[in-house]
Amino acid sequence: MNKAIMALLIAIVAAAAIAAGVTAQAHAKPLVSVYGPTELSCGAWTKVQTTTDIRRQYHMWMFGFVSGQIWASRHRDTVAMTDADAITAYVDKRCADHPLDSIVKVGSDLVDELVEKAKP
Repeated sequence: MNKAIMALLIAIVAAAAIAAGVTAQAHAKPLVSVYGPTELSCGAWTKVQTTTDIRRQYHMWMFGFVSGQIWASRHRDTVAMTDADAITAYVDKRCADHPLDSIVKVGSDLVDELVEKAKP
C-alpha cells in the first residue's frame, strides 16, 4: 500500500475517532458537583443507620436533595406528594438492594418516580 493511501486511511480513522468522542460527550450528562456527606454510597447510607447523629445528617441531606431536585425541575408542580418516612423507606430499600449505587442516583431516581407517579 503506498504512503499516500496509508496517510489518508490514518487521517480518516483519526477523524472518525475524534467525531465519536465529540458525539459521546454531547450525549453524556454534564458533571455536576454534589455536596453532602463524606461518603455518598448506598453502603455508607446503610452503615450509618445504627449511628443516630450521623443517620440524621444523611436523612436531612437526602430530604434537602430531593426537595432541591423537585424545586429545580420543570416538573415541580406535577410531582406526587410524599413524606420523610416514605423517602427514608425508599432509600433504605434501594440501598439494601444496590449497595454500590450512590445516594445521589437513588435520590434522583426517587424524584423521577414521583414525577411519573403524578402523571394521569
